[in-house]
Amino acid sequence: MKKKSLVAAILCLIMVLTFATPAASAIQLENVELDSFQSYFAEDVSRATLQRAAAGYELLEEGQLPVAAVSSIQEKADGTIAYYLDYGGVVDEVIPSRQIGGILYQITEGSKYNELFVADNGDFYLNGNLCTVTYDNAPSITVTPARISQNSYWTEDCPYGSSYEYNVYVDTRSVSGIHLEEAIINISLSVFVFVVVRVLFPGAVEVVSDIYMAFFEAYDGIVKISPYTESISGFVEIFNHRDAVNDYWIIQNDDYRMGVQKQVGTIYPETNYQGTPSSLTLFNWFEYFYD
Repeated sequence: MKKKSLVAAILCLIMVLTFATPAASAIQLENVELDSFQSYFAEDVSRATLQRAAAGYELLEEGQLPVAAVSSIQEKADGTIAYYLDYGGVVDEVIPSRQIGGILYQITEGSKYNELFVADNGDFYLNGNLCTVTYDNAPSITVTPARISQNSYWTEDCPYGSSYEYNVYVDTRSVSGIHLEEAIINISLSVFVFVVVRVLFPGAVEVVSDIYMAFFEAYDGIVKISPYTESISGFVEIFNHRDAVNDYWIIQNDDYRMGVQKQVGTIYPETNYQGTPSSLTLFNWFEYFYD
């Protein structure tokens, strides 16, 4: 009798697992994704905390803050989730929250405190003031073939060949004025990275960690020269590799393509490209898998 009961129980369990597979798989996937956030905390936290951490991380991504710089996450005494972004030793505390009309980022870096509000319409505000941008030329270089997937990242290190081999000029993205309405010495590195990426290097939130030293050096160069400037300008020259075909592709076949672009940025401490500039060079590597 006990044997029959055991067999029946096993059959019942098999039926439950069989018919519940899709939902169970979804739950398992969600658990795996949540578990990945546990490593950011100094100690074990509850599932509810992990869910809030995942939601806040999505807010960082949505506002195009550099999530690759997140080194740790902390649940504060009031239940707020704080993210710590490490730029090679300079660490910013960022607390994101959804607000009416956009996302608010409360950013603390030592004695500096900034409130960055990224509106749903694309505008952004620093400490309550609208930041405006004057473009002289804003090329939009996009690749839109039918594809299964795309991988992309930005790096300071040349990912293919040598830097000097990127000598095929494509275009220049030039911005004669980025009006921050705040002295740059009072601006956190997170805000500086956000502004420069959004305006001069769109898409460069997909990065590897070495990129942040380049941003820090550019920021530090401006602060040393013009610490109280409230407006900057700059341009980015875009180059393809000399072996690229059909514009960007270095490797190209029926179901796969890979390309790299070199983007050389020059940032000035004043509007209209005035003052002593700082520079940074980034490489954008991307690949496509075609249908």
